[in-house]
Amino acid sequence: FLLCSLQILVRWTLPRFRWDQLLGFAWRFLLPLSILNLVATVAVVWALG
Repeated sequence: FLLCSLQILVRWTLPRFRWDQLLGFAWRFLLPLSILNLVATVAVVWALG
């Protein structure tokens, strides 16, 4: 019951995101983060052999 109430509270409190806002967020934040993650993974694998 607590989890359902929390989910309802969060959904009613936060505004909905439009698809263009989500797409902009993906290009501005998630893509650079994923490239950084890829570079860090390659560096760790290369360093550990």
